Amino acid sequence: MKRLKNRAIIITASMMLILASLLGCSGHDQNIDYESLVSTGGAVGAESEAAQPGSDAAARSGPAKITDTTTKPDTPSQTSESQPSGIKTEEAAVSRHVDGDTVYVKFSDGREEKVRFIGINCPESTSRLDPYGKESSDYTKSRLLGKTVYLQKDVSNRDQYDRLLRYVWLEPPKSVDEKEIRNKLFNAVLVLEGCAQAATFPPDVKYANYFTKFQREAREKDKGLWGSASGSSASTGQSTGASSTKSSSDTVNKSEQVYVGSSKSDKYHYPSCTYAKRIKPENLVSFKSKSDAQSEGYVPCKGCKP
Repeated sequence: MKRLKNRAIIITASMMLILASLLGCSGHDQNIDYESLVSTGGAVGAESEAAQPGSDAAARSGPAKITDTTTKPDTPSQTSESQPSGIKTEEAAVSRHVDGDTVYVKFSDGREEKVRFIGINCPESTSRLDPYGKESSDYTKSRLLGKTVYLQKDVSNRDQYDRLLRYVWLEPPKSVDEKEIRNKLFNAVLVLEGCAQAATFPPDVKYANYFTKFQREAREKDKGLWGSASGSSASTGQSTGASSTKSSSDTVNKSEQVYVGSSKSDKYHYPSCTYAKRIKPENLVSFKSKSDAQSEGYVPCKGCKP
């Protein structure tokens, strides 16, 4: 009986060796000790048991370690993120001041870029000094220099001078509504304070309607450059005659940087022209130069004579 049992064990071991060979594996690769198998009557060691899925030993050793081989998405930039409002902004520090609508900023990676504010135009204070240009420039300097700002891109990335074109948020916006824009969007603040005019140049028109509305408010309240233009005319006039008023108006108007017109008219004006102030906000258009206005079919106003 014992001889038959040993023979059965030997036959079993031989069959396992044959099976292993068929599978392309040797007995050594499988870590099977066939001598032990014969001497123990076919029992498998505890080490082999631990490797078997579902065994008690496997359960004691904890879950199997799984390596994730899937491709992970790119990590978003640390300086560019979407706010709760859905607006994507890039954080930067204002490192240098140029004028009312232009500053230099530094990003977290050390880059320094020149930034031009979108949708507005401040009176000139560098190549020449326009009325209220210094006041506008000083206001921007006092509010932004050394401060952290949050830059928002519209459609265009840079202008012809390689400046970044951006909206400048003083704080990350929580929503896209008029209250947030009035209080946190510095481009809008400049218009509301009379430090800038609305100057819309497609395709960057995201907040154009707000800027136009805010300009009307500032103009009606004679704030900033609007009050400065009126004040200059009044202070230089020595009489109430029309010729005196026109002369002082020409002195102020002819130094202005941009021109405006109405989509309902064919005349272009200096922004402080009496006729320009009558243009409805929804009809207001801006031009960078006289040639731009004339290329659109506009002719000079006979009142302010731009």
